[in-house]
Amino acid sequence: MKKLFFLIVLLMGIVISGCNVEKKVVEITAPEPSPTINPFTNLQPITIENASEVILLRNYDVPGYVDSRKTCGVDFSPDGRYFAATCMSKKITIWDISLSKIYLYIEGDNDFTTVAFSPDSTMLAAGGVNYFVSLFDVLTGETISELKGGPRGVREVNFSPDGQMLAAAGLGGTVAVWEVNSEEKLTIFNEHYSRVNSVDFSPDGKRVVSGGGDNMARVWDPVTGEEYLLLSGPTYFVEDVEYSPDGNTIIGAADDNKIYVWDAETGDLLNTIRGHAGPVNGIAYNSSGDLFVSCSNDRRPKIWDANNFSFLAQLLPHDDYAIRPAFNPDDTLLATIGWDGVLKIWGIP
Repeated sequence: MKKLFFLIVLLMGIVISGCNVEKKVVEITAPEPSPTINPFTNLQPITIENASEVILLRNYDVPGYVDSRKTCGVDFSPDGRYFAATCMSKKITIWDISLSKIYLYIEGDNDFTTVAFSPDSTMLAAGGVNYFVSLFDVLTGETISELKGGPRGVREVNFSPDGQMLAAAGLGGTVAVWEVNSEEKLTIFNEHYSRVNSVDFSPDGKRVVSGGGDNMARVWDPVTGEEYLLLSGPTYFVEDVEYSPDGNTIIGAADDNKIYVWDAETGDLLNTIRGHAGPVNGIAYNSSGDLFVSCSNDRRPKIWDANNFSFLAQLLPHDDYAIRPAFNPDDTLLATIGWDGVLKIWGIP
């Protein structure tokens, strides 16, 4: 019986093997790589209510960075298309936000430490260790002009709100202001007796505030250089100053680990904010002015309520000192840059 069974199986195998059976070959291929997801889309504006939900979206190594532990700068274009950064380098990098990748490299004959977009987003101003400020075309990277006769070792540059003037703060206690189109130098402000670390225009462009190594912030006329207010309180260098978007207050970051808030009209000290465990290097308001961010040697950027000056959130640390923050125009992105040569982009998906 077993022999008969094996014989039947053998005959069936012979019949099947002799048939013209079509074979289908299935090719197993690796899946197509997923397209790169842009982390900068579909984000919520950062507000007082959701500040604790801010997360790190992306890290970027700043091209050209060397471990020099020097001044760094970052800025968003007012049209919301780009952000730019440099950190004591001959190279400035511009990223395209819609593509979340590098759009343009700009190289110049300077070790750049600070950048600022013009209000119409067509120009990028950059200052560095030399005595001039370069203006670059944002689309091509070509040099438009060089504003000369400014301070040595430029630490910050800023345009006036109408884009007609540009101010540069630097070493030697000096701030220079130029008329951009004519390249004419309007004034040199020399009232700080030590390096000037920061400069900002009031929202109406009629005043300038500067902060420096004399432990003071000073408010003055950008055309005549006349000093209006002396803002006191810090016991060590003032590293950054900024007007609120409504122009009513001025905040200052100082090396005594504190943030100071002054009345922009009277110069009265309104509040002293404690919370960092090291010198405070940079501050930035959001567009509405209801919150601001601070960067410090304690490496951890912090978010504050600008109405009652309460602490809202602490972000993940840089690997070295956090230096400067910046918001994009619609407050959906926050950038911080540090001495680790890393640019961190934050937001709320």
